[in-house]
Amino acid sequence: MKNFKINKKYKVKLRYKQPPIYIYFLIPMIGLVFLLFCFTLEKAVLMLNGNFSFPTHIYIVGTLITIILTLFSIYKSPISFSKIQRLKFKMKKIIEENKFYYENEKRIVSSMLIKFYWLENDLFLEVYPQGGKYSLKMDDLTLMFQTSLNLTVISVQNDYPNHTKYILSDSLNNFIDSTNEWEL
Repeated sequence: MKNFKINKKYKVKLRYKQPPIYIYFLIPMIGLVFLLFCFTLEKAVLMLNGNFSFPTHIYIVGTLITIILTLFSIYKSPISFSKIQRLKFKMKKIIEENKFYYENEKRIVSSMLIKFYWLENDLFLEVYPQGGKYSLKMDDLTLMFQTSLNLTVISVQNDYPNHTKYILSDSLNNFIDSTNEWEL
């Protein structure tokens, strides 16, 4: 096997619960509310006085804030333009939905850690249970990764003392052929 260089390992750990999807759409509204407030205030004062207008740079700053908040919101959302952010979101959802974390007084104290990286067309996941009670569910992760990532697990290496490595690939075609009809 050739010796490939790993570009970068990315870490995923649940620090707080994932917000609902509508929160990602509310964040850019902060800039829009600011612009609407300035516009309304200007029109109200203009009706009273007749010769008032905000400086142009206030509208420019408001527009830039709205654009930056929109791009940030899209980048952090599940529909991100970044492949890494989308995968991080999916990993956090797996950790959260399967309760692979400890919570103390509405605060997450400890969480399973997942490191991932790509090597050629394969995705490598290193899952560190951090000594949690969920370390017994490590075998269940195979099916969870396959269904949520839509990839095939080609290897599970659990001979490491502190983590389990999953190798996933999209090159295998283990799909169900739905073109066949049922015969009676």
